[in-house]
Amino acid sequence: MIPSTTPAREMTEWFPADVKPVHVGVYQACMEVIEDRLGATSIEYGFAKWDGQRWGKIFATASAADWWETQGSQRKAWRGLKEPT
Repeated sequence: MIPSTTPAREMTEWFPADVKPVHVGVYQACMEVIEDRLGATSIEYGFAKWDGQRWGKIFATASAADWWETQGSQRKAWRGLKEPT
């Protein structure tokens, strides 16, 4: 699981929503959210669990994302931890 305080230098680059993770786990994620009926949007950042087939909902902490099993939007950009060098 990714600690909420992981430095950016230890994270991969952001992957687009059409690229899915290879490993099951919690990832830093973001998605575009439609704010109102006029189409105003914002970007929501947080943590989401990948179960190997579907994304869960975005939460503020990695531990909350790991605990909840709710399904969320499947259009999430994401990033994970870099391989140790």
